[in-house]
Amino acid sequence: MYLREGCKNLFLMRHGQAVQMDNLDDRERPLTKVGQQNVESIGLMLKNNGIKIDLIITSPAQRALQTAEIVKKMADFNCDVVVEETLYFYSLKTIFEKIRNVDDKINNLLLVGHNPILENAVRELSCQHTSLAIKPGNIVCLQSNIKSWHETANSAFVFNFMKFPDVD
Repeated sequence: MYLREGCKNLFLMRHGQAVQMDNLDDRERPLTKVGQQNVESIGLMLKNNGIKIDLIITSPAQRALQTAEIVKKMADFNCDVVVEETLYFYSLKTIFEKIRNVDDKINNLLLVGHNPILENAVRELSCQHTSLAIKPGNIVCLQSNIKSWHETANSAFVFNFMKFPDVD
């Protein structure tokens, strides 16, 4: 994994595997033990590769918030975790607006959320024409030479990498 200097790096991560319980509201579903382990492995992978995140924005759903907090802890990130209500039920327009409003001092941004919107965002932002399956706990990195997040638009980014949890 390589992050170029002077680039904006957008990380999109799908929450880890969540429990399936009919008696819980969808927003309240926590991560399973496997989901927690998978997310921990992604956090360690980011740390071991020297990747630092400047800001994490997450959906308010319990599984997404847990994912954000576990990754932050495991990777030793010194950044804020912002819970954004609109990232629970959101559109591509909403996700683009959130990205465009990020302070330009932020170079490495992590969004934690849900499918299918994450897959659609990767496809639109990077002009990735193939079907990309972002499974629970997967993280994608997109890079751009834009100087300001306000410049975020379709095809503004290039696909850098996608990582899967590494758990035995």
